[in-house]
Amino acid sequence: MTRRGTQVVAVGTAVPRARAGSARIVGRNAASLSAAPRIRAKEGRTLTVSQARQLLDAAAGYRLEAAVVLALAYGMRRGEVLGLHWSTLN
Repeated sequence: MTRRGTQVVAVGTAVPRARAGSARIVGRNAASLSAAPRIRAKEGRTLTVSQARQLLDAAAGYRLEAAVVLALAYGMRRGEVLGLHWSTLN
């Protein structure tokens, strides 16, 4: 909390953080002193057609065959395939 005259203001609840500096509730934004981390872009890994066929052949007959087919056909990621429910497929 910050004292402003006779009024006590809770910075986190009374004023959004983005406006706290311009409203002069806080002296300065401490986060502006640091640099944002640089994120390196990772190149995606894809299967060749022959690798995809080999994966489909290997998955044939297993209980997760449908998940493999969905992932290959629609370019779905593992979490997307595993998060599916029958009600969302209708």
